[in-house]
Amino acid sequence: MLGGLFALACALFVWLQIVASSSWTERVRQAVAEARARDPRRPVLRGEAVPGSAWAEYEQGLAVAKSVAVDDVRRWLDGGSAHDRAKAREVLAANEKALDFLRAGARKAEGAYPTQWERGFNTEVPSLIAVRNVTTLAVGQARVLVEAGKPREAAALLVDAAQLGTDLGRNTILIGELIALASLGQVFDGLRTLPPDPEVGKALAVLDATFPNHGETVLNELAALGVGFIGTAPGAVAPAAWRFGFSQRLMVGDAWTTLEDMLRRMAATTTAPWADAQRVAAEIQAEARVSSNEFVQMIVPGLVGSHRASREGRAHLRMLRVLHGGAAGLDDPFGGKLLSDGAKVWSVGADGIDGGGEGAWKPAPTGDMVLQLPAR
Repeated sequence: MLGGLFALACALFVWLQIVASSSWTERVRQAVAEARARDPRRPVLRGEAVPGSAWAEYEQGLAVAKSVAVDDVRRWLDGGSAHDRAKAREVLAANEKALDFLRAGARKAEGAYPTQWERGFNTEVPSLIAVRNVTTLAVGQARVLVEAGKPREAAALLVDAAQLGTDLGRNTILIGELIALASLGQVFDGLRTLPPDPEVGKALAVLDATFPNHGETVLNELAALGVGFIGTAPGAVAPAAWRFGFSQRLMVGDAWTTLEDMLRRMAATTTAPWADAQRVAAEIQAEARVSSNEFVQMIVPGLVGSHRASREGRAHLRMLRVLHGGAAGLDDPFGGKLLSDGAKVWSVGADGIDGGGEGAWKPAPTGDMVLQLPAR
């Protein structure tokens, strides 16, 4: 009798594993299909679009730039000496080809990186070092052009570099978006030093409309997690799997199902007021802390904090639209509208408190994000 009950229990447990596995793995496939189906096209910021993928050109530029030593350029941009300037110009002159590829890529009609969704987190993303180097070369060359009395050419190059930055973050996973925001941060630093240019303002308005969608990034992260979970070795049983009958398969299935609910709620706050996004993030963090699934506990904290960086990037972009295009009444990603007293424009920043323009360009947990405007 006991033997029969034990056999029945084992059969039931196996059946439950099969049912649970087929349910969540099918939803993972749907999430991957959703990511793969997004349109890779976006408008170009200058001129007319050329058919093809930007990455056919970008990849060549990144390959050229990856091994370039840009420290001299960086020191010069950070206020170095005349000696640093001379060394920086040597580096820039020797690596113009990387910027030619950058310009060519920015003209292409398709901008999304060709992510290998079936590989999950093992998919390749552009090298952070290569992206940093090519962005530094672009910002440095723009400085050279300004010194030569060619601010419009400098602006055009920086707009192309901004196109690369947004393309890096288009329909990607979280690490790709963070690389994109780092690149855009460098470019935006360059654009804020240029004299106001209405053509730049027009380009930045297009960029604002096609800025990397953080909600899509969160959903892509969910898809990549699912692919990774499906590939988890059944024999590698986590210590906490006892809660799931010592079944790794049931544990990862429970984790992905829980994360699916959490991350879809998080993604829905991308365009919500900042206070609502923070509230939802706090709720999700609290749920993760008391979750019985270790995977949920480990994964959620790193994802929840990522939405702030995306909003800071857009706040910088919109302040630059005020500088270059004279745009007015733009929404502040952190609440209300961007504010200005004529001498500067500012966002209230992550704390959501208007400090009257007291703060800095560089974001901080407290204080305003501020851009000084040229005297009129």
